[in-house]
Amino acid sequence: MNFKKKLLFTLVVVCFLYATYKAEESTSFFGKDQGDTKDVCDGDECDGDAKTNVDTKHDHENTESKSNADDSSDSDEINVIITFTNAVGNTHFHDKFRLTVSSLLKHASVPLAIHIIGDPQSQELAEKIIAESTKNMKRRYRMVNLDVDKLAKDLDKVVKPMQKHFSSQRAYYSHALFFLSIAIHRVLPKSMHRVIMLDADLKFMEDIRKLYNRFELFTGENIIGIGRDLQPVYRHTFSEYRREHRATRVGSPPPDGLSGFNSGVLMLDLERMRKSKLYNSLLNEESLSRLTDEFKFKGHLGDQDFFSLLSMKYEELFHVLPCEWNRQLCQWWRDKGYQEVFDLYFRCDADVKIYHGNCDTPIP
Repeated sequence: MNFKKKLLFTLVVVCFLYATYKAEESTSFFGKDQGDTKDVCDGDECDGDAKTNVDTKHDHENTESKSNADDSSDSDEINVIITFTNAVGNTHFHDKFRLTVSSLLKHASVPLAIHIIGDPQSQELAEKIIAESTKNMKRRYRMVNLDVDKLAKDLDKVVKPMQKHFSSQRAYYSHALFFLSIAIHRVLPKSMHRVIMLDADLKFMEDIRKLYNRFELFTGENIIGIGRDLQPVYRHTFSEYRREHRATRVGSPPPDGLSGFNSGVLMLDLERMRKSKLYNSLLNEESLSRLTDEFKFKGHLGDQDFFSLLSMKYEELFHVLPCEWNRQLCQWWRDKGYQEVFDLYFRCDADVKIYHGNCDTPIP
């Protein structure tokens, strides 16, 4: 009898300890308290000093009701990067950013990690804008701050040659932040495998999960998903090369031409970027000079100039997004001598999934 009592007592204790353990283990959708997880990588999981670039903010959730995303697992979280810097006092920029993030979260069916590249004041403002514009939504997200100055410093050897070839002293795109996407795979934690990088002048009409699913369509040496520029920008930029090569595809319109890219929506397969010997061999002054000389190229649009130039010779590095995933609205080049060919670039007959109000064009 004593043995049975001891056995029963032991079972009760074990059950109690297990129940206590499970209660302590219960966490938010994103795991344990994110306020204690500023170091998002550790030891071999960090690439260089990547961990010092990241400051993870707390999770946000509308607790009034649950969304369908509640059935997802942590692995379903999508990493999104948006640049939002020098934003204090710029109310017009606030409005564009607010539309971008509110429409993004409105349609998202899975939780998002929203990484903000910017100065501390802009990052605080970004968190406030997102919280205010999504307070009535049923979507989960967490904020992650990326230090733009630290990123620029870590990537200085890559960025400086880019600034020389793809910006001018007066150009808006001369700042280092407009080149970070080119080599961000070198400083983000190795635990991050894929990320979608967005401009702050977009309007989502579709679930970003459907865009993310296009990573599965990457083939061969594809490392970056990017949409064509929907204006004859690179027809103009490569005009000297085109005069010398009349039958070239360079700068010609789709579907057969190499019309160049717009970087407002970028799909970066960080793991593929890290492993690509071809791509990484091109991130230096010697390779850049060779390519710019070959194509007689001088740009001023930051990273998209670099990606566009690369695509003229190394198409295999890019998965071309259909126009509906970056439906640019700017028509600046229509009356700049390209009226006859403009619509060959600008036309997009598909149902729009992301509007892009580039060159400050109003979004429907």
